[in-house]
Amino acid sequence: MDKKGIFGLVALSLGLILWLVYGPAIERKLGLAPAPVAAKAGPQDAAPLSSAPDKAALSPVANLLEDAPSAPAPFIAGPPLPPMMLKVDGKMDLQILPGRGLGTVTFPKYHLIKGKEALVHIGDDLHPSLAWQGSAKDWKFGRTSLDSQDATSIRTQTDVLIDGKECKITETWTLDPKHPHSFTRTVEIRNVSVNETLKISGLEMNCGLTPPIQFGDLDFFAKQAMGFDQGVDCYDAEDDKVHTEFLGSVESDLDELETAGKPARIDFDKPEHGKGLKWLAVKNQYFAFIVEPSQPWESCYLNRLKVERADRKAGDHDKHYSLISAAGVIPDFTIAPGASKELSFEIFAGPQELKELKELGDNRQGVMQLNMFMWFKVGWLGWLSQGILHILKFFYGFVHSWGLAIILLTIFVKLLFWRLTNKSNESMKKMSALGPKMKELQEKHKDNPQLQSQKVMELYKEEGVNPLGGCLPMLLQMPVFIALFNALRSAIELRHSDFLWATDLSMPDTVLVIPGIGLPIRPLAIAWCSLMLLQQKLMPSSADDMQRKMMMAMPVVMLVLCYGMPSGLTLYWTVQTLMTILQYKLSNTSAPVSTVAPTKA
Repeated sequence: MDKKGIFGLVALSLGLILWLVYGPAIERKLGLAPAPVAAKAGPQDAAPLSSAPDKAALSPVANLLEDAPSAPAPFIAGPPLPPMMLKVDGKMDLQILPGRGLGTVTFPKYHLIKGKEALVHIGDDLHPSLAWQGSAKDWKFGRTSLDSQDATSIRTQTDVLIDGKECKITETWTLDPKHPHSFTRTVEIRNVSVNETLKISGLEMNCGLTPPIQFGDLDFFAKQAMGFDQGVDCYDAEDDKVHTEFLGSVESDLDELETAGKPARIDFDKPEHGKGLKWLAVKNQYFAFIVEPSQPWESCYLNRLKVERADRKAGDHDKHYSLISAAGVIPDFTIAPGASKELSFEIFAGPQELKELKELGDNRQGVMQLNMFMWFKVGWLGWLSQGILHILKFFYGFVHSWGLAIILLTIFVKLLFWRLTNKSNESMKKMSALGPKMKELQEKHKDNPQLQSQKVMELYKEEGVNPLGGCLPMLLQMPVFIALFNALRSAIELRHSDFLWATDLSMPDTVLVIPGIGLPIRPLAIAWCSLMLLQQKLMPSSADDMQRKMMMAMPVVMLVLCYGMPSGLTLYWTVQTLMTILQYKLSNTSAPVSTVAPTKA
């Protein structure tokens, strides 16, 4: 690799580090990412979320206590029904809050922290998910009664005043027998009035509250390894596009809106075709709510809820954190006197398993971060990441170890590029053999850099040398590297999977933290850097002393850049570098490359 190539690699690496830190802010300044849209205050705006439990959300009859004397008899406030449970054995426990929404969804198979009893859950028991918002804040709720309950469904009825008109809301929660993490919520609103048409506009539904999956203090690169932990997706079926916003990239915008006294929400652009959004998802790194209404959402927006939980035990959760949330806007509708309107919602609440999400259809696997590069989505990268994940699962089926599966994947990729790497080694040998001639040209034309470059390129052409040949295998393997990175930080199967000293292949392999300075020791990243240094020393080079020093600095740059990468990824790259060194040793037994230019006829 010539001097320009070396400078290019160093500049690219430093630029990548700066982009990781300042990327989101730069994108918004340049107009590449959507800026927050502050909603104008109005009667249909949802009430802002707060850290204290919302009285109306916790008990829809609570907002009647102050006005009870003037309320009609059917709407006298009564005690809310206690939480009820729907369970899918070993898969999912739904906490239904009758007449109010959904409490928590707990997953018995997954632990929040490896080796501890606390289970992963989404939702929040103090702030219901799937609750009515928007114009519903002016509804007056009466008594809620249990209509029926069995192992797979719960049916309740609630009396409610909507714009002064008596109505009855019947809600049915039903488990999906085909998919263990799916269920249906059917809402029937019946206009009891005999002579007045009911018009409902500005109705919204909160589509889930999702806590972060990774609690505790994490260094910058560890946060990059775990990806974007909280986000919202909405799916435009007409254009087959999943639009995404991550809390980490808009949180500063939400802070600015709160400081300015505006609603802290980020509105997604309405589809120009006017056919709405098919589903809305609220997620963290590994788990998600996905809500699809019977009629597409008119629009949607995200917001957050800042939570302070005094009941959290040390080591189980952070006491201060944010719950990301999103709301979908339901198209306006009317209900004639004595008639009913049925709203149905297909809901997924569970781990982001590629197979199950694909079975549900409508591109629900788009909630995974398989097609992400930095803050951008690259379509073909999603397909490659899925392919990598399928190959990993194939190898895992034989060895029953995700660490060994990654090593087998490394061998597979190395064999795929074996011949190309051999040609790269030959190219580097030729470049090294041309060293004296290149120095002669550089000395001869040192006063004319343009002519010097021209003569060097002519020399490459005469000798049949490709100056980029040594970089080509690495460049071709970078998409595989990025795809594997996406697979490791998105695949729930690798979460808490151990190998050797690494306790979680989806996170860095920290074995200890140096007291006082807080520096984590990660053997796989250090081993990778050491092998890269060895590789630099072994490989032939035509570079001068300054270029060699720069090349020796590259492993250090990569160590800083990748020190917080998932241990599964550093395992892959460590084995890959070791095999590259062994391949070079094997190919180095061939006859030395001649420095004499071929004789022209």
